Amino acid sequence: MIRNITLALSGVLLFLLLQSAFIVQQTDQTLVLQLGRLVRVIKAPGLFWKTPFIQDTITYDNRILGLTVPATEVTLGDQKRVVVDMFVRYRIHNPVAFYQSVRNEQGAQSRLMSLISGFARSILGKKNLEDLLSERRVGVMDQIRERLNQAARLLGLQVVDVRILRADLPPANSLAIFERMISERRKEALEIRAVGSEKSNIIRANARLKGERIMADAIEKVGKIRAAGQKAAQTIYRDAYGQSPEFAYFYQTLAAYRQALKKQTVYVLHPDQPFMHLFNGTPSSISSSASSPVSPSKPSPHRQTQR
Repeated sequence: MIRNITLALSGVLLFLLLQSAFIVQQTDQTLVLQLGRLVRVIKAPGLFWKTPFIQDTITYDNRILGLTVPATEVTLGDQKRVVVDMFVRYRIHNPVAFYQSVRNEQGAQSRLMSLISGFARSILGKKNLEDLLSERRVGVMDQIRERLNQAARLLGLQVVDVRILRADLPPANSLAIFERMISERRKEALEIRAVGSEKSNIIRANARLKGERIMADAIEKVGKIRAAGQKAAQTIYRDAYGQSPEFAYFYQTLAAYRQALKKQTVYVLHPDQPFMHLFNGTPSSISSSASSPVSPSKPSPHRQTQR
């Protein structure tokens, strides 16, 4: 009987011991409540004691926590609408104020979301799209963090960082902007092609004009060279014909025959026709005819041509 009572008392003492002891980890901070009233705040790690059944403990994380804010559509100062994604890094700085205001992390995240949404709209409403797409974006995020940190201190929170993950135009606006960009690029392409075509026509016209000038100069030079050659040839012919008038007359007559008597051409002439004197004359008659040559271009009217 005594043994049973001893075992029962040992069990009760062990239960009371387990209910009285609690451990605070390095990453935690603990509040000790007595009948709902705060009596102690423990931030250091270790083993601690409490009054069982009267005192309770609430533990909060002491590390930096993260919160991703859903995409929010905001109107900027230049009246452009953008979709902004942000995330927040915060920690529970004052567990007492945190317990009295939001109680738990779910309540803290809900309050932070509403606060950052309002501050983001207020600050971004004074900025332009260029501010979010340039180096000034860091300053915008710092302004949001400072405003949010001031409000979060009342909740026992310390905002460590606020970052804008993405700042894009709404899908409808993006499509319209892409269409406008395509139209502008096409317009620029047409202008570039027009300028190129104009320059091409100018280059072709200049080349054509230059070619015509070169051709005209060449024709002029050819004419001069040909005229000089003909003049030299006439001089040579004159000198040669002056040395032998009979040979000159004979040569010119043969040339007249070659010109008049074409291939497959038949002439019917009178034997006394002067044009045929080389065929029925003598050297003496040739010599006498050399002084008064007959024009080879006037044959007898009794000509018959067969082809």
